[in-house]
Amino acid sequence: MRFNLFDHPLVAMAPDYLRRSGAWAEHIPLAFLLIDLARPKTLVELGTWGGTSYCAFCQAVASLRLPTRCWAVDTWKGDQHTGEYGQEVLRELRVYHDPRYGSFSQLVQATFDETVERFADGSIDLLHIDGLHTYEAVRHDYQTWRPKMSDTGIVLFHDTSEREGGFGVYKLWEELEGQFPSFAFQHGHGLGVLGVGKNLPPQFLVFLEEARSNPQSMRSLFATLGRASLCVCKMGLAVTMVFAQQADVNAYKRQFGESVDPPSEDFPAAIFDPITYVEYTVGEVRALLRCASDLRRQLETWKNKTC
Repeated sequence: MRFNLFDHPLVAMAPDYLRRSGAWAEHIPLAFLLIDLARPKTLVELGTWGGTSYCAFCQAVASLRLPTRCWAVDTWKGDQHTGEYGQEVLRELRVYHDPRYGSFSQLVQATFDETVERFADGSIDLLHIDGLHTYEAVRHDYQTWRPKMSDTGIVLFHDTSEREGGFGVYKLWEELEGQFPSFAFQHGHGLGVLGVGKNLPPQFLVFLEEARSNPQSMRSLFATLGRASLCVCKMGLAVTMVFAQQADVNAYKRQFGESVDPPSEDFPAAIFDPITYVEYTVGEVRALLRCASDLRRQLETWKNKTC
């Protein structure tokens, strides 16, 4: 049996969560695929920040209607690699996450060590480690959570390609990759896929075998898919900013009794047809600027006549 990407159309699904999207956005197609291959009963993410990776996992779970239970664990305070940040990051994530995924997913604000005993040994099928990226920290996280992994357990490590700035995930990866079925993607700062379970899902093993047999092709394929996903995320962020600008324009128009075009307040329409929406908003702003310019000229004319 060979791996066939076309058997997994989920890979081509557009990501829904477009806020605070960093380099992990390049791994969203791979996240979709791994959920499809592994079909985990329990998924845990250590280190979530803005939620790009976690919401991708949840989107795939929801799309496939899996009975998966998901947990995201983070202090949402930051560390030496992310920098410190305030509670607005978690609040923003909750606004998006809770109504969509709250039925099967929890955001746990705590340290990794405080949370580990919530899970029975052998109970986690998919673990994503993306906390502090020093060698000592990621090694501690892996060793602490390793007993919690099930017989079908898969562990993901982000930033396996980073070697500067105190990043040490690559050192741990070099220690582990030869011990278990594994493969490391190099784009998006690197993502290591490690099968630690004794009875890994057959389709997952087929995927790893294909990746190891054709590493350059597989890395190139998912790097290309990842760039497309990142482009979609950037477009979504740009449209979000334009949508906010349009909201200000609409508020201004209402204040002065002017009519507001209903489509200008339709965010889904903005996402699905961004070029038309941006062009519309640009036209609105230009109209306001022309109005302001006309008023300025009139005031200058009035001033010159009265002087």
